[in-house]
Amino acid sequence: MRRPSRGQSSFAQATWKELREDPEFAKAFFEAYLRESVPLQTMLLRTLGGISQAQLANKLEVKQTHLSRLEKDGSDHVISVYEKLGKLLHAKLALIPEGAKIVFNVK
Repeated sequence: MRRPSRGQSSFAQATWKELREDPEFAKAFFEAYLRESVPLQTMLLRTLGGISQAQLANKLEVKQTHLSRLEKDGSDHVISVYEKLGKLLHAKLALIPEGAKIVFNVK
């Protein structure tokens, strides 16, 4: 996940600040993040990246309504679309084994 430089919402600004400054918050945040579905993870990465649905849909070469469906919890789509989304959002799609410990470094 890459920190945005423009277009940040107050939510994104506050979240990035807490991730940088509070290791316990960062740990809890990413533990909760990993429990969420891929569609909700996608929406959160896009939001934290300061990217609108329209902007990301344009980069994916799909309609904004299609992206909206991709971000809807319970949606079931082709993995290749999520892999492309991950690349555009500077993230990797992965299955994380239960019990694994994730270490996150915000630059």
